Amino acid sequence: MKRFVVPHQKLSGSGGTAWLSGWDSYIPTGRLIIVDRTTFSREWVDAEGRGTSAKKEGFPCQSREGLNITAGISIGASVSEANAARYLFHFGVLSPISIGKDGVAAQRNDPQIIFTSVYYSRKLSSVMDDVGRKMVQTLVCSELSLRSLDEDNSQAGQIMDVVRTRRRATTLLRWGSLSTLSGGQTHSRSTKIFKPLSIAAILPLKIRQLQKLSHLTSTPSPRWRMRRL
Repeated sequence: MKRFVVPHQKLSGSGGTAWLSGWDSYIPTGRLIIVDRTTFSREWVDAEGRGTSAKKEGFPCQSREGLNITAGISIGASVSEANAARYLFHFGVLSPISIGKDGVAAQRNDPQIIFTSVYYSRKLSSVMDDVGRKMVQTLVCSELSLRSLDEDNSQAGQIMDVVRTRRRATTLLRWGSLSTLSGGQTHSRSTKIFKPLSIAAILPLKIRQLQKLSHLTSTPSPRWRMRRL
């Protein structure tokens, strides 16, 4: 807990210049910006009975062969005190909102908005659910697309190690937000692609192809027969 006093100064003439005018107002000469450092934790998966949300939040990716893969991620994030200014530089503050007595939000030219002394940064949860999620999906899918389906399943741990050391992941670390990143769900492949094929439908097609090939190779063309004569 830290205590901070916002300095104020009297604004001469703000109360009016008439004889019966009111008192001059004191306005802040500084601003306090509070950075949200609430710990963030998510489990983005498609599995039922798991995950932070009941929605399917897994990452739709593809293997090197173009087969659909759904990957799940567990992630934790927080903003350290040393990186609070860096986080504020990247994501800024929320616009101040003041509600008047009539229940209507004040306009930007309202003195209550102009002389706001306390500002709040964007919540870490909104940043990670938007920018952070997109960045993690790009990193994970780019690694999965470099490997075959079997390699993606057998090298899941190695893939996460590579993702954590990639440049964009270290960018999250420089923001002071990414603390943990790991695979939260076994890679699952699309069932629509792996449909069972009927052997009874394949065999006649193969037989016809073989018959055509054998006919072409066994029957010489008329032009070839003339040359032989």
